[in-house]
Amino acid sequence: MGPQIIFIVFAAVLIGAALGVIVSRNPVYSALYLVLAFVTSSGLWLLLEAEFLGIVLVLVYVGAVMVLFLFEMVFMDTALTIVTGSAAERWKFAAFATSSVVMGALTPAQAQTSVEFRAALDPYGAWVRHPRWGAVWVPDDVPPDWRPYT
Repeated sequence: MGPQIIFIVFAAVLIGAALGVIVSRNPVYSALYLVLAFVTSSGLWLLLEAEFLGIVLVLVYVGAVMVLFLFEMVFMDTALTIVTGSAAERWKFAAFATSSVVMGALTPAQAQTSVEFRAALDPYGAWVRHPRWGAVWVPDDVPPDWRPYT
């Protein structure tokens, strides 16, 4: 139950930071929201036990790319420039982008593709039940003593 709550918190902060990137009028605040988004997505990688990817995400994107973006904003004096446009227009765009992503993730075509993909793999291996990850496909040429889930 603990990792699920941490995941929900990280996901909520990540969605809020992504919306902050889109809606923020000040470019510096937008860049700082992007840093927060990178850090929380790194936390999600760490939660998935992919420590290398999480640390590389922080080092490369936050440590290099975002510092370069912020330096460019200060150097080009864009920090003093306020983006024009009403807040309602930016919220409409954020709502449209979020709903597009959600609708794309929930399409029935994706479910049909996954069923066809699983059926295509059946002749070459077996689907076994893993206690943590659910259904896992194991190729036939894997020795039986390497199949701890069967």
